[in-house]
This record gives sequence, C-alpha cells and structure tokens, in this order.
Amino acid sequence: MKIEGKFEVSDPERLWGVLSSPESAARCIPGLVDFNVNGNEIRARAKVGIGFMKGTFNVTVQVLENNAEAKFARLSLSGTGNLGNFSAIVDVRVESSEGKNLIAYSSDAQVSGLLGTVASGILVKRVDEIVKEFIKCTEGSAGQGT
Repeated sequence: MKIEGKFEVSDPERLWGVLSSPESAARCIPGLVDFNVNGNEIRARAKVGIGFMKGTFNVTVQVLENNAEAKFARLSLSGTGNLGNFSAIVDVRVESSEGKNLIAYSSDAQVSGLLGTVASGILVKRVDEIVKEFIKCTEGSAGQGT
C-alpha cells in the first residue's frame, strides 16, 4: 500500500533536530505507552485506533539513513499487535515550495491481519492523522530537551 503526504512546518531545522534524536522522536509517537531507545533503534508500545478498531502495537523504528545536510532520512518501521502487523521503509525529506517549508514522507507499506482488511482509504487517512500528530509534537518539543 502506497502511503505518502506533505505537511507545512514552521522551522525545519528545529524539527529535523528532534527527528535526529531517537529519544525526542520516541516521545512524540502518538498513543505512546512506553519506549526504549538503543542507538538508532526505538522499540515502543503504542495504543492506536482506526475507526471502530482499537489496539496496542509493539513498534520498532530503526534509522537506516539520516543525512542532516540534505534533510533526508530513511526509516524502517514494523509493528505487531492485536489488530495485525505492518512493515514499511519510509523516506522523509524537507522540501521548499513557494516559500513554504514542507516535510514529505513516502512509503510502500505491507499490512496484514485485521488491519489489512480495513479499506485502504480509511487506513491511509488514519496514517495521515498520526503523522500530523507526530509532526505537531516534534515542532512543539524541538529544542526543549525532551
């Protein structure tokens, strides 16, 4: 399933600083229950709802590439939970367009279990909401040492 989006950000430098810190980034995972950081890997438990379905996922995020100068990162995400499983390689980059700073992400995700039976439009919309929550949190916590 192709998942992609772009969001305007006020300060890409501050945002990238949080994204480059696994500890700070982990604290912004929507629905976070707990987490552990080991180098460039985050292991977390998060509660997530998609429509009427709610569940807890064990999520692993690993930074595969982080080019701060080019404002590009590649992440590996995987998760298992009572609603199913997912895995994805996600590319994240900062872009400028018409005087605006944008954070863009794209991924080709594999989803299975009950989660995989959800209409792709509903799932993509919920992923979009989760990304917006994450970005809002990272912008709010940027530079605050969280």
